[in-house]
Amino acid sequence: MVLLAAARPDIAQALLREALASCPQEAFVPSITAVNEWAMDGGLAAGVDIVHQGSVAVRDMPVPEP
Repeated sequence: MVLLAAARPDIAQALLREALASCPQEAFVPSITAVNEWAMDGGLAAGVDIVHQGSVAVRDMPVPEP
């Protein structure tokens, strides 16, 4: 497991894109919500397949975000 962190979404997207592109094996990025749309864009730019696995459901709670 690797933790990536950045202060701005554009930097986070570039960091994620590079990490996914250089990963020697299949990568799994869990719990991407609407707040993390930059992660979807970064994954697609790295050429990875995006698949849906499970859901993040909240009721009367704010959407989870980093």
